[in-house]
Amino acid sequence: SEYAAIIFNRFLCDHTHRDFFDCAQRDGIKVIVDLDDWYFLPKYHMNYKHYKPRVPIIRENLKRANLVTVSTPYLADMIKQDIGVDCVVLSNAVDFTDPQFTVNKVTDIRVRFGWCGGATHAKDLALIADDIATLHSRIDLSDKYRLVLQGYVNNDAFWRYAANIFSWGNKAKAENLSVINAASVFNYAQGYNRFDVALAPLVDGDFENCKSN
Repeated sequence: SEYAAIIFNRFLCDHTHRDFFDCAQRDGIKVIVDLDDWYFLPKYHMNYKHYKPRVPIIRENLKRANLVTVSTPYLADMIKQDIGVDCVVLSNAVDFTDPQFTVNKVTDIRVRFGWCGGATHAKDLALIADDIATLHSRIDLSDKYRLVLQGYVNNDAFWRYAANIFSWGNKAKAENLSVINAASVFNYAQGYNRFDVALAPLVDGDFENCKSN
C-alpha cells in the first residue's frame, strides 16, 4: 500500500468501520484513532441523543486501533478504565504561525473579561450568571471593566440566552458590554485580542473534566 498509516478522529462512518479495519489490517496499514473528548455525553448535552448510538462504534474503533492518541491524561485514564486501552497523550497546542493566533492586542482603559463558546456550553455559562449580575450591580466598579461576548449570532436562541446573561437582563450599561459577532474557524481566535481575562466556566463532570486547557 502507498499508505503507512491512516489517522482519524473518533469514527469514519456508522456502518462500515469493521470493513475498513479489516482492509487496513490486510494491507498492512496502521490505524491511529485520535480522541479529544469523552464519548459518553451527559444527558443535558444538546447532542446526547444523536451521539449515543455512535458510542459503541467509537469504543470498538479504539479497541481495534494500532494506536490511540488523546489530549489529556485524565481522558487517557477514563478510556483505560472503560475498555482497557492504553493511550498516548498528545496535548493540544496553538500554532502561532497561523495568522489568527497573532497577538495584536486592542487596548482599552477598562479590564475586559471575555467569553467565547457555543450552544453546547449553555450549562457552563449559567455557572457565572450570578457573578456577572453581581459585577454589573457594583456601581463603584462600573468605570473599570467591560464584558466581552464573542461569537454572537443574530436570531439564535442560545445567543439570546448568552446575551441576556452578559447584559444582566439588559440592565447593564452599554459601556460595560461589548459583543463580537461570530467568525469563521479560521479567524475567531483574533477575538482574544479584545480580552484581558478569558472566562472558561465548566460544569464539574467526567465529560467536562476530560477537556484540555
